[in-house]
Amino acid sequence: MSASTHPDAVGRYNVGDLARVSATIVASGGVITQPSSLVMILKAPSSIASYVFGQAGASIANPAPGTFYKDVTISQVGTWAYGFQASGLVQAAEEWVMLCDTSRVFNL
Repeated sequence: MSASTHPDAVGRYNVGDLARVSATIVASGGVITQPSSLVMILKAPSSIASYVFGQAGASIANPAPGTFYKDVTISQVGTWAYGFQASGLVQAAEEWVMLCDTSRVFNL
C-alpha cells in the first residue's frame, strides 16, 4: 500500500519561536490512516533527536487518527530538518526543512 505524509506549511523562523511540525498519514485512495507506529527525526543545526510516538517523553500529539504534530522550540540559527516515518498498517516517510534566520534585533 503506498502512502504519503502531508505537513502544515513550514518556513522561516526566529530563535525563540515555537514551531509546530506536523504530518498527516494518507493511504492510497486518499484515506487518512492511523499507522501502527510513527517515528519523528528532528535535526537541529548542531544536534539530532529521534522521537517515537507513544514513548515517554516523545511529546508527539495525535489529535485525530492519522494526524500528528510536535511543538519544537527553535533554539539555533541555521537549517533545521524534520521527518516522520510511519509503518505497519500504512507505510510512509517524508521530510521537510525549516530555516532560522539570524536576529537583527536580539543577540541570541
